[in-house]
Amino acid sequence: MSASPEQLARAAVDLVDHPRAREEGLQVRAGLAYGSVLAINGDYFGGPVNLAARLVAAASPNQILADSALHDELPDWPADAYGPLMLKGFDDPVPAFDLRVRTPPR
Repeated sequence: MSASPEQLARAAVDLVDHPRAREEGLQVRAGLAYGSVLAINGDYFGGPVNLAARLVAAASPNQILADSALHDELPDWPADAYGPLMLKGFDDPVPAFDLRVRTPPR
């Protein structure tokens, strides 16, 4: 969770592209969604939480999938269209974007 879309994307890149993960052969993947959530006693609830969980399940190893809301908040971050995806719990196909694992221009 992060209030900043850029911090959220950078954290995902740090995890997916971590040197130790590569050394250990870990197949790290991430799913990111942006929007309002409800926080109660350290737990988070809401549509973005559910969508992020479905995106991480759809991601390949070393991939970061983001929803269109997050992609819209990161216009300078390199990304490729990926999908739309049929995700469990969603009636309609969900647009997704493959965020590239590299630092965006500042």
